Amino acid sequence: MGSPPSPLGLFWKTLFFYFLLVLVLRLMGKRELARLSPLDLVVTIMIADAAIIAIEEDRYPVWTGVIPVTTIALAEIGLSWGMLKSERIRRWVEGTPTLVISRGEIDEEKLRSLRYNLDELLSQLREKQIPDPREVEFAVLETGGKLSVFPKAEKRPATPQDLGMAPPPTDLAIPLVRDGKVDDKALEEAGKSRKWLEAQIQAHGLKGPEDVFLLTVDRKGNLFLQPKAKAGKSEPSPPGEGS
Repeated sequence: MGSPPSPLGLFWKTLFFYFLLVLVLRLMGKRELARLSPLDLVVTIMIADAAIIAIEEDRYPVWTGVIPVTTIALAEIGLSWGMLKSERIRRWVEGTPTLVISRGEIDEEKLRSLRYNLDELLSQLREKQIPDPREVEFAVLETGGKLSVFPKAEKRPATPQDLGMAPPPTDLAIPLVRDGKVDDKALEEAGKSRKWLEAQIQAHGLKGPEDVFLLTVDRKGNLFLQPKAKAGKSEPSPPGEGS
């Protein structure tokens, strides 16, 4: 049994591996962070275990943790690149989507080959507000285990296209002020000036951006402003004409 690590050494090693793991996860890309597939879960656990061993074992130098973490990260990045370039590698690692319901009929053989039981299928259908498999045109079990369901035409909610309507496209609001901080790049993207921004804030009875929790504007000029809970009030003034 070795001696326990010193509190200061444990602190610095933990801090070092914290930033190393943040860097590694960033290098691995947003795909892994946004969706944990079985492969991603295994990689994440291996990286965490390698870092924990290096942190807890004081008799081991730091590089005994850096090498495994870096190796796993590079292997994952390399495999992700290979999956991007080769469909064969992608199928080998992730598998392929499987059609489990076709025109209201469940494919029993596909369920058995996937070891995907009927209760799981019915449960996922109920989660999508579909009580009866006969209402399903197609259902596909994706490689990550998610069930994609396409109801039959007569069971789908009516869309504006079905009703012959053409609603205006959805406009994306641009955040100009977040928690008292002005985003000058977003302000430029929206085609607005600081003078215009300050005029809008003052028109809402606030002193300045520091009193704004969130302020957004869309392409049509529609403004949303939510003041901070303890915002300082000022006398309202008419909005400026700047753009």
